Amino acid sequence: IPNNLNFDSNTLFLDASNNRVGIGTASPAAPAHVLLAATTSTAPAEVLRIEVNDGGVDMNIGHGPGIDFFIGETGGSDYGGTVAVVKEVASDADTTCAMVFHTTTDDQVKDSSREKMRITSGGNVGIGVTDPDELLEVAGDVKISGANKLYFYDSGGEHVSANSGGVLSIAAGAEIDLTATAIDINGTVDCSSTLTIAGIVKVGASAGSGADAYFYTAGTAAH
Repeated sequence: IPNNLNFDSNTLFLDASNNRVGIGTASPAAPAHVLLAATTSTAPAEVLRIEVNDGGVDMNIGHGPGIDFFIGETGGSDYGGTVAVVKEVASDADTTCAMVFHTTTDDQVKDSSREKMRITSGGNVGIGVTDPDELLEVAGDVKISGANKLYFYDSGGEHVSANSGGVLSIAAGAEIDLTATAIDINGTVDCSSTLTIAGIVKVGASAGSGADAYFYTAGTAAH
């Protein structure tokens, strides 16, 4: 087709010069460009609908509409990942769904085992796990960087933080309970309030080292 085509006042526009298609626009800026006029609604605007219809077939858990991404390689392209919404319940009348994210390494084919992250129908997020029980569940190690690396906040201001100087701070509005078979501390512990220990406290260096251990009470040192 040598010339541009415009159907029904930009309902569909074919840009023959740049090989682009516009829906709602006569100036498509990408191979496929959809433009929808804004409204005063407070809800998300439906610009694109991707649908898998029942069609008389009972959909299984894990099935649903998705978008596959292919990335270029020598001689063409290969599968790179998927974003999809899939059923969580097998019942034909139940549309409870999760959103899943798949990625691949080189030359892997599309498969449900490529899932790396999931947002469940209840809002839980799983990374490396397909059935997260909490708002965030991670199967593996987590690395957090920054001046204040990790905070747990609630109404009482409780938090755990670590700064770039290597200082770990734990703050609580009430008590801090540590339960373990052993707690090893190699360094100085500062407690600005009461420290209560239910059990045996061993203070000192290893046997035969010759080092002293001290308890400080009201400014007086006692061995």
